[in-house]
Amino acid sequence: MSTVHEQSGSSTQARAGGQLDPSEATRLLEVAAHDIAVASTCIGLGDLDEAHTNVLTARVAADAAEEILRLVLRQQSEGTAGA
Repeated sequence: MSTVHEQSGSSTQARAGGQLDPSEATRLLEVAAHDIAVASTCIGLGDLDEAHTNVLTARVAADAAEEILRLVLRQQSEGTAGA
C-alpha cells in the first residue's frame, strides 16, 4: 500500500505553467476508486482494519480532487469576471 502523500501527489503536480491542471483531479479520483475497490476486497476477506485504511486514503484523494476542481472553477470565474 502506498502512503496518502504518494497517492495524493504534490501541489506542483496540480499546476501546469502557473495554472491548475484539472487532469490531476482525474488522476486523484482514479486513485480513490482504486482504494475503494481494495477496501471492498479487504471487507470480503475479513480484513476490516486494512479496509478502513483504504477507505480513509480514498477519502483524502477524493477531497484533494474536489479542492483542485474548486480552485479551477474559482480561477475560471475570476478570469471571466476580469475580462
